[in-house]
Amino acid sequence: MRFTGDDDRYGHLTEALHAFLRICTVTPAARRALRLVEARDTRLSPYRDYRAVLGDQELRSAVAAVLALPCWGGLARPPATRRTHVDD
Repeated sequence: MRFTGDDDRYGHLTEALHAFLRICTVTPAARRALRLVEARDTRLSPYRDYRAVLGDQELRSAVAAVLALPCWGGLARPPATRRTHVDD
């Protein structure tokens, strides 16, 4: 993921985090990348003014929420519900 590099550019991190929260799962690769982001002791916010503090808090909170989601490894999908129609 682009936002795990050695620079301060985090691409579309906010959008990616919100997408994981919408689908309620995260892949192992994304989890590894987010752990790298979580461990960095640098600003996550793209702002360099007073908004950076709130932006960092929001992004770090979203990273923590995504890391708390169940991990889907792509090996097995959840079973689909099967609808049957019974005539009386």
